[in-house]
Parts: sequence; structure tokens; C-alpha cells
Amino acid sequence: MTKKINLLQIDYSSPQPIYMQLITQIKSAILQGEWLAGEAIPTERDLAKSLGISRGTVRKALQELITEGLIIQAQGSGTFIAPKLVPSLLTLQSFNEIAKTQDYQPQHHVLTNITRVPTAIEAQVLGIALTQDICEIVRVQSINQVVVSLQKAVLSLPDSCINMADQTSLYQYLDAIGYTVAYATQSFRGAVADDYLASHLHVAIGTPLLFVIRKGFTQQNVAIEYTYSWYINDYCDFTIELKTDTAHFH
Repeated sequence: MTKKINLLQIDYSSPQPIYMQLITQIKSAILQGEWLAGEAIPTERDLAKSLGISRGTVRKALQELITEGLIIQAQGSGTFIAPKLVPSLLTLQSFNEIAKTQDYQPQHHVLTNITRVPTAIEAQVLGIALTQDICEIVRVQSINQVVVSLQKAVLSLPDSCINMADQTSLYQYLDAIGYTVAYATQSFRGAVADDYLASHLHVAIGTPLLFVIRKGFTQQNVAIEYTYSWYINDYCDFTIELKTDTAHFH
């Protein structure tokens, strides 16, 4: 913890309020990777004592960082650097692959694993009959023990529902049993947490969420996956680089 605190430099002669300096310094440490996602941050008491400032000032700075989603408080466990998933918009990746690429540890908890008949929309998307059995798997997804999303995957497998363990990657499992998802389409919408989502994502009812719809296809262009995912906005950042078409200016 001492090493973390030593990265913070407060200028007591600056006209900028000390709590704002502390916010800026902690943000810089997080963005530069000096304070890593999932790591505990020093306590209010340690920060105040080491920096020679009041605990009230520290508390005000930390509360602002919590509001911005950069740090999180876990009841009885302390305050931690919030994780931030940055999925690629150009590459098909599973949740596990995205997390591990950023040196996070992914976790899954299966809520539902059932066989049922599809809804009309599911049957249309998957190109199957309304009487054909499908597999529905609902999972809470976490990184470094922090819940970041809830996923509902509907699979048009010809056999009964697959036996998904809590820590199994969906795409790796499908690949292992001969149903490789070769490509997919995704769409994005805004959503808000209802009672069900709020209870499993540990957020307040009405919290804004990122809603992602994915349709996965085999190499033979057969749709086998129709997935809904609800992400907590603070923990996920979909980005894509856009370039100007220079020919447009000639």
C-alpha cells in the first residue's frame, strides 16, 4: 500500500482543491496501469495520514471516483479499482477471451440451464420450427470477482440442453462438441435494470445498462446462437477506431 501512496503527489501550494488533486492523481495511477483493476486501494485513514490531509477530504475524493465508476466499494471488504472490459468490435471473442486478454480472471455463475421450445422471434432468428427444442443458458459473468454482466444464450442444438459448468467458456464448449461459432452479428441498445437484472447485477432498479444482442453462425451459415447480454456501463467500454476516407477530400 505504501508504494501506491508514494505515487500520489499533492501540491499544497496549488490553488486547486486538494480533493480534486487527489482525484486527478488516482485517475492517473489507474489509467497508467500503476493501480490495477481488482486491487484494493489504501484506506481513508492511510491516505489521510500519509498525505497529511483530512479523512473528510479523502472521503470526498473517493466518493467522486465511485460515482465515476473508477473504484468500487465492497461491504466489509474495502475499496477496489473497478475492472473495465474493452471488447473488440472487429474480432469474435468469448467473455473468457476478452477478460484473459486484459489479464483479468473471468468467472461465471449459471442461473438457468433448461430445454424449452423457442419464442416466435427466437425461431425466426435461428431458422427453426416452433416445436423444436432449444437450450437456454442464463449466466452472471464476473471479472476478478466483480459482477459485470448477465447473459442469456439461446442455442439451437439438436440434442438436449448442454451441461454448462460455472467456469466453462460457452464458445470453447460449443467448439469441443462440434458446434463452432465461426462468425456473428451484434447490435447495441440502451436498457435499464428491472427487478430481475438489478438483483443479479447488484445495481439499483433503473440503472442504465448496455444491451448487446448477438447472433452466431457456423461456417455453413447456420444460426446456432441467439444471445442477449446486459452490461453494467461502468465496467465495459466498446470502442472502435474510425479513420477518415482521405479520397473524399481529393
